[in-house]
Amino acid sequence: MSRSVVGSVLGAAALALLAACGGDVSGAGSLQVEILWAGADGSAPAAGWRLLPEAGGSLPLTPVAPIPAGSLGHVLEAHGPAGRYGIAGPEGWSLVGGSVLFALQPGLPPLSLGVGRAGAIYLVPPDGTEVRDVVVTLPDGKPLDPATRFDRASGTDRRCILRPSGGPPLPKDVYVFAALSDGTFAEPVRVQVPPSGVATGAGLSHATNVPLEVLVTDLATGAPASGYRVGVHLVMGPLALDRDPQPTDAHGTLVLLGMPTALDPGSHLVGDAGGFWPIGVETLREGVLRVARVPRDGPSGVLRVLSAANSQPGGTLELRPEAADVYGLVAVARPGAGTATLFEARVPIGRYSVLVRDGDRVFVLDDLVDVRKEAKAEVRYEGVPSCHVQVHVEGGIQAGRRLTLRAYRLEGKHAVLAQGFEARRLARADHELHLPTGHYRLVLVDGDREGPPHDLVLARPGSQAVVRLYGVR
Repeated sequence: MSRSVVGSVLGAAALALLAACGGDVSGAGSLQVEILWAGADGSAPAAGWRLLPEAGGSLPLTPVAPIPAGSLGHVLEAHGPAGRYGIAGPEGWSLVGGSVLFALQPGLPPLSLGVGRAGAIYLVPPDGTEVRDVVVTLPDGKPLDPATRFDRASGTDRRCILRPSGGPPLPKDVYVFAALSDGTFAEPVRVQVPPSGVATGAGLSHATNVPLEVLVTDLATGAPASGYRVGVHLVMGPLALDRDPQPTDAHGTLVLLGMPTALDPGSHLVGDAGGFWPIGVETLREGVLRVARVPRDGPSGVLRVLSAANSQPGGTLELRPEAADVYGLVAVARPGAGTATLFEARVPIGRYSVLVRDGDRVFVLDDLVDVRKEAKAEVRYEGVPSCHVQVHVEGGIQAGRRLTLRAYRLEGKHAVLAQGFEARRLARADHELHLPTGHYRLVLVDGDREGPPHDLVLARPGSQAVVRLYGVR
């Protein structure tokens, strides 16, 4: 199938419009079609094809001689009047999509039609990509019968072909999940499976995606960590894909493009020296992930966070060196159930502010914890509900414009940022922040310009507040 079947449908619509507008569609003559096939199918037979008039009957198709210049497949013709037709193929071949009627008129160029082998599913990836991996499921995402098998093929035309090779007949509807060669996923697509003997297919498009900015700081100093290599493991439905590690720039920044907004649990970043940080839908909504690089060398100790009665398995640990203005997510070890430790991390010696999130519960240690060489520093997690702050941008945000919302937490002499304190690419006038208690300064940022700040004190855990901000003028 060297052209999309969608083109055939559009061509048929154009011919119908011609007839509706008074074009000459009377009389019989040469009705021409060009059948196109996927490269991995080999060459489709030129004999055995028939036009099926809408009113019934059959018109045999024969190859046009000489072969028209510029043709990509077999150009076939039958003698008949203008009208709506289907097409039937020789044994083992059919029009992709089955019983589709299209308009034909004598004297017009051949109509391109995609054909394929009986029972196969043809997938057309987005331009410039190929299908790297594919899984077929039931419409609810559950697996097909374990006995179901597919033979997969692809050719230089990038089409991916799935041919059932074993197991019970496919249900009338299936879902197709595909990972693409550019490190992204295709939008899952529902495919209707026609009766046995008919090929079917679908065009794939990229799943809705956004960029994610990863900011890496050195935990020992709080300075940007340049040259730190970060890889990505993404999970969407039954598929997973890995992207090769890329280094951060001189500002400790790496922008990851094409991150699907419908990521499933298990997606994470992988960094040098054992860095491991989960990525969730909320992270993608915020548009930024702040992580801390733990140096391989130098004196270090162990920071242990002890569990509390209201803690759940999981959670994240963020640390801020005493002199720094940012928290960074720290890769942790999780001892597991049945221990008093929620998680622990080996970190450079120094004094740190500690922030722990566990679902919608949050804990900030206002006193600095001192981590000494080869010693264990312990912090007891006492999570309380986050405060919910509804931020409204007065006057809205102009279409096509993207702002950044920042909520700086004022800690001593430092105005600091942490995960969840910032939202990039803000395009809507309303956004909700989940913050620990404390004194904040909220501001909108447009490029290197900031709007007027708004100070806010959140004194009670679980409290709610509404803040109205004015954009950059």
